[in-house]
Amino acid sequence: MRILYDGRVFQFQKAGGVNRIYAEVITGLPADYHPLITGVEDFGRNVPSHPNLEQPRFKHFRPGRISVRVRERWWKPRRTEALRASSYRDGSGVVKAK
Repeated sequence: MRILYDGRVFQFQKAGGVNRIYAEVITGLPADYHPLITGVEDFGRNVPSHPNLEQPRFKHFRPGRISVRVRERWWKPRRTEALRASSYRDGSGVVKAK
C-alpha cells in the first residue's frame, strides 16, 4: 500500500506536536507499506524511519529563474507566524489596544 503524506507538517514545527505523531505513525507502518512524504527538505528532530520511505527532492529545471521561484514558493520551508491579536476585548466588551 502506498501512503502519501504532506511534508509541510514537518516545516511548521521542528520538534514535538503533529510532526512527532506523523513520524511515529510512519515508523510503525508494516514493512510492505510504501510511505511517501512530499514537500520537506528538513524533518527537524522527528525523523521518521521506515524501510520503504520515499522522499522526492525538488529538481531544478531550466530556466533557472523560474525554477528558483517555484522552489521558494512551494518547496522551501517557511515559518508561519501565529495569529497575533493587536487588540482584545475585556470583560465589558470594550476593545483595547495592546
